[in-house]
Amino acid sequence: MRDIVTGLTSSKPAENRAAVRGLLTAGPLFCSDPLMRLLNDPSFEYELVSAELLQFLRTTVRLQGTGISSDGIGTYRHLTFSTHAVPKKGVVIFVDGRDVRDVIVLQLVLLVQSAGIENLKFCQAPECQRLFVKTYRRKFCSKLCQKRVNEREQRAKARTLKARKARSRARQRRKLAPS
Repeated sequence: MRDIVTGLTSSKPAENRAAVRGLLTAGPLFCSDPLMRLLNDPSFEYELVSAELLQFLRTTVRLQGTGISSDGIGTYRHLTFSTHAVPKKGVVIFVDGRDVRDVIVLQLVLLVQSAGIENLKFCQAPECQRLFVKTYRRKFCSKLCQKRVNEREQRAKARTLKARKARSRARQRRKLAPS
């Protein structure tokens, strides 16, 4: 899920495209061969689908714990599910549909559901609003954001300490000054 979220939040179209393709090729459900061939269709609008998926994720994370609901994201056409016996894997569920976008939406929803929506977070850096998958106690999407915030906090502490020392010296001078 981390690769998908990182790819969708990237500003690079190639990474958006890879994330959308990744949902079909490595999502929770297996996709039919005809559906996979549709990925190579030059008319498929990866950027539009990527933006729609990212907006859905952002809205979902923003509304966590608020009790507010949103319109969400939907499918346009019917999807077909089938099961196939696969040696050494058991029974596998396949998904097929006429609209690649619908299958991608379903894959994203199932992936987020299985990984846990509570693990999707916004970066805590004030100037960054990227989504990331939280692991352990992470608060930031990258080490760069974490470093930026930590340095800002250290500079603020240093300014406070400097001001406190200056006030203390001023008090000492007033005490020692002849009246």
